[in-house]
Amino acid sequence: MTSYRLRDLRWTLFVARRFLRNRRMTGSALPAALSIAGLGAGVMAIVVVLSVMNGFQMGFIEDILAIRSYHIRIDSPRPLASEKLAKLRALRNVAAVTPFREVQTLAAGGFSEYEPVTLRGIADPRETGDIDFLNQLDFESGVFSMDGPRVVMGVELADALGVVAGGAVRAVSLTSSAGSAVLTATVDLIVAGVFRSGYYEIDSTMAFCSLETVERISPGGAGVRYGVKLDHRYRDREALARIGELLDDPAITLTSWREYNRAFFGALRTEKLVMELLLGLIFVVVAFNIHHSLSRSVVERREEIAVLKALGGTPRAIQAVFVLQGALIGGVGAAAGASVGLAIVSRIDGFFDVLEGLTNVVLRVVSVFFSVDNDAISFFSPAFFYLRSVPVRVLYPEVFLAVSAALLSAFLAAAIAGRRLSRIHPQQVLRYE
Repeated sequence: MTSYRLRDLRWTLFVARRFLRNRRMTGSALPAALSIAGLGAGVMAIVVVLSVMNGFQMGFIEDILAIRSYHIRIDSPRPLASEKLAKLRALRNVAAVTPFREVQTLAAGGFSEYEPVTLRGIADPRETGDIDFLNQLDFESGVFSMDGPRVVMGVELADALGVVAGGAVRAVSLTSSAGSAVLTATVDLIVAGVFRSGYYEIDSTMAFCSLETVERISPGGAGVRYGVKLDHRYRDREALARIGELLDDPAITLTSWREYNRAFFGALRTEKLVMELLLGLIFVVVAFNIHHSLSRSVVERREEIAVLKALGGTPRAIQAVFVLQGALIGGVGAAAGASVGLAIVSRIDGFFDVLEGLTNVVLRVVSVFFSVDNDAISFFSPAFFYLRSVPVRVLYPEVFLAVSAALLSAFLAAAIAGRRLSRIHPQQVLRYE
């Protein structure tokens, strides 16, 4: 049985090779070449677009979770006992636990107006083990220091306040007591460092200081919050169950990053899903092209197919010839598209520079011939986009899925086209030859 299948496979490969050779000799290879180019363009587009989209989205997600949101938030009406805190840090999958307080206030530099600031007081990340927090901050000037009345702030906020590292800002302090009016005062802070996170909302509104400094600005704040960082953020449900069992207090509220950022992360997921569906339509169009090409090949080769059937070739074996051609088209197109796509994303900034240069050359030619004034185009100018370079994140499972989709579309198109073989009867075809 095995030797029979091996002979059948060798026969299929032999006939498929002869068909492909004859196709090249007769000059009918253009449809196959267009099918390969279409599949390659589809795979390349998916790899490039999803890699750039992943770079933007995952950069935003990591900035939010590492700097502002944490993986799990613990809201407690009172500080946790030291033994509870030690047990919490010792839990499996817990990387860091950071107490923090956050206040909304106003701040001004020496010559600026007051600007809204989200001032967050945190424990020193180097002591709590929150290394991700420090890794996400790229300091433009100064250093990370919260000793005494020191503060670190985003670069956009520092520009709005007109301060640099070593400068001074005034933060508004609001205090009140029962039966008295709200009292305002100012607290002088020293800017220890100016950072850039890559996320505009953080860079333009947030500043970090010690818990003691926040207490000076907003004394007597209600409750204490703890931010928990996990080794694996997608295991948050398991961590929520263990933390809830450890704390065992109905007054304590636990919030996962999925709930806290549900609207934003849901929008990102929907955007990516729609983009994948739109790009997947390329494969549908190319599949129709492959089906049409192979269906025409079946019609053109009906005499040869009739001879093969008359000599004992089974319909399944002959159909396998055309399926093999479709698989070859899909394999070559998918491999070429994935290779070109990965090469582009590895040099994405240079690719956009070349594309930008070609576009501007075309615009200049158009302006010369048609007397139209066209300004130069910059695809990712820092004047319009809050970035220094195009972020890229290649997820190889997505590349594998794109290649698999290309192969599957080619295989199905070839299999459907091969079904026309059942309509060819050797005695009817050969009778008039």
